[in-house]
Amino acid sequence: MWWDSLSVLQQVMFIVACSLTALLVVQIIMMFVGASSDTGLDGGLSDVGDAGDVGDIGDADVDGGGSDGASDIGTGTGGGVLFGLKLLSLRSILAFSVVFAWLCYTLCFFVDWYVAIIISTGGGMLAACGMAGALVAMEKMQDNGMLIPENAVGKIGTVYLTVPANRSGRGKINILIQERYAEYEAVTDSDEPLPTGSEIQVVKHDGGNVLLVKKYNKPAITIVNE
Repeated sequence: MWWDSLSVLQQVMFIVACSLTALLVVQIIMMFVGASSDTGLDGGLSDVGDAGDVGDIGDADVDGGGSDGASDIGTGTGGGVLFGLKLLSLRSILAFSVVFAWLCYTLCFFVDWYVAIIISTGGGMLAACGMAGALVAMEKMQDNGMLIPENAVGKIGTVYLTVPANRSGRGKINILIQERYAEYEAVTDSDEPLPTGSEIQVVKHDGGNVLLVKKYNKPAITIVNE
């Protein structure tokens, strides 16, 4: 049987590659359409210290930390800046892991496992740099477009990183503003945190790159029988 013919390392890499590839596809779609957010990873990476991204490890954001444009589109974690690229973003880490896993799985058919790991690490780093470069490019496009946060007031968006309750921290949201999807930091006055994937409505611009949001309750649909 095909599965039994694989080494333990290949079996692990195959499972990791398949699961993370699906997650990366969702993240890439999110980056362009803002439909949802970090499915399932919010409780792992995003909530560590929830002061921004993954405990806000030196979160200066790609754009320098809060111009009037949108914040870093899906940079996920902060820190890890190399040649102007943020290699410790959530999507960059996913890109690294996916390429590493697929390469390692494939190369183990042809070379020793330790050689496969070395080559796969290099391939993963290239993938992480490519993803980081794409995020920087998108951030520059947003900056050049001069997005105005005040224009987001009243609009409906989705939570990208959990927004803590009672302004105890900052989360992130994806929202359509000026006919483009952008990502902003967000706070809420709600007594309950706004979890990843939930719909929100922008109440006001809270200064800098921060929006005050609340849970969006969809209006009830009334069916009238004639």
